[in-house]
Amino acid sequence: MIQSIGYWPSKWAHLSPDKTAIVEGERRLNFEDFNTRVNCLVNALKNDLKVKKGDRVSILTTNRTEFIESWFAASKLGAILTPLNFRLAEEELAYMFDDTRPRVLIYDNIFREKVEKTNPSSLGVNYIIELNDEEHNEYEKLIKENPDEEPRTEVKITDPCVIPYTGGTTGLPKGAVLTHSNVTFHTLSMIKNTDMTAKDTTLTVLPLFHTGGLNLFTTPTIYQGGTLVLQRKFDPEETLEIIERENISIVFAVPAIFRELAYSSKFDEADLSSIRIFMNGGDYCPPELMEKYHEKNLNFIHSYGLTESSPGVLANRYTDDKAQEKSKEGSVGKPLFYSAVKIVDDKGEEVETGESGELLTKGPHVIEKYWNKPEETQEAFSNGWLHTGDIARRDEEDYYYIEGRKKDMIVSGGENIYLSEVERVLSSHPQVKEAAVIGVPSEKWGEVGMAIIVLEGKEKTTKEEILSYCQGKLAKYKIPKSVKFAESLPVGPAGSVDKKKLREKYA
Repeated sequence: MIQSIGYWPSKWAHLSPDKTAIVEGERRLNFEDFNTRVNCLVNALKNDLKVKKGDRVSILTTNRTEFIESWFAASKLGAILTPLNFRLAEEELAYMFDDTRPRVLIYDNIFREKVEKTNPSSLGVNYIIELNDEEHNEYEKLIKENPDEEPRTEVKITDPCVIPYTGGTTGLPKGAVLTHSNVTFHTLSMIKNTDMTAKDTTLTVLPLFHTGGLNLFTTPTIYQGGTLVLQRKFDPEETLEIIERENISIVFAVPAIFRELAYSSKFDEADLSSIRIFMNGGDYCPPELMEKYHEKNLNFIHSYGLTESSPGVLANRYTDDKAQEKSKEGSVGKPLFYSAVKIVDDKGEEVETGESGELLTKGPHVIEKYWNKPEETQEAFSNGWLHTGDIARRDEEDYYYIEGRKKDMIVSGGENIYLSEVERVLSSHPQVKEAAVIGVPSEKWGEVGMAIIVLEGKEKTTKEEILSYCQGKLAKYKIPKSVKFAESLPVGPAGSVDKKKLREKYA
């Protein structure tokens, strides 16, 4: 088991049993208690729920301790965790159940209605375990009724560990198969980048189903024997209170969160002196927002990554003063310790310094495949290099800058929205002949979707009816925030919709 990430809590339970491992609200677990509960859950999965090595275990919860316990329990057993985005509509969740065919679903009872509508049992899920905040629930019953002995399953570092989903350019999400090796090497890269130690206390505010919530800095904290603080749901005032109360030293978040924190009524008076690093990802923070943090003498750095790379690829080091200079504004730093990158043109040839091209990456942190998607896997890689779909450039001092997205995608509040997926739903409306979606600026979310609709013949409908149609078919954050009606959509030479012309007209 020593190659599995499940080994980490076992080792810390031996080295520092009384050290606080996880804090969630009023709940605190030391490493001994954390590892004991994980082992009890391992034996419950194995004996009661018949989970074997390679089986999938799905989880649908907010940022709860049980999420972390479930991941490390599955990892000790050689099972594969499949985190589910609780913001998704029932149809989207049903697709993921059908795709991964998990043996077990563990879910928070606040999502009971969503689970019942999805009907996981009809999609191959054998056991459905509900948890809640009461002392007695199905999840706790499993833990209390099973022994805490360490499992003896042989788990290799190359075995799959977790399958977070990323959007698909064809409209269907793809499961990125992260191995124990991927997670471990990414963890080591982030520790190198931040000089993290067991003395650090980190706050996970992004949802754990999100690759940024899962691996920045949840896994590095547990690997290093630090203290992990979980916030179930982001609330800016509560986040600031947690930072003060728990002496948080590292926080990873996206621009939408950093904006709400900075403009909170409590921000100016908040004591954030414990913070060593605020790390931003998902999109670039504008200078005026960063300045709010610099005014409090806070270390605010940028990073870049994607689900397929666990997710980190590039980041500024928190000790790098040059990265804070005006000349480096917009930089997402340099390749992480175990990350290799290059920028290529449309022919696959590397571009010169200062020229723009597609960013490619490879390394032990990068996946080898998508789950059940051999064609998409083949398309994503060239000679071992992963195509990120993002346009970047490198300056003469090897700092990298992300300039745009080659893929037809927008980032809204740190969440990737693949426009073809939204267009597919809009086009299924009986009165819609054609649909295109573009990104338009949003002060709050960075970007939001705008739908441009061509109706069938003389059909008539309203913006409200179009958006209502999307409810239940798309996650709320994917649904366009505005609708424009047009007589036709501009078409380019290849016969596809000319998004550039649409953006020029509407954005």
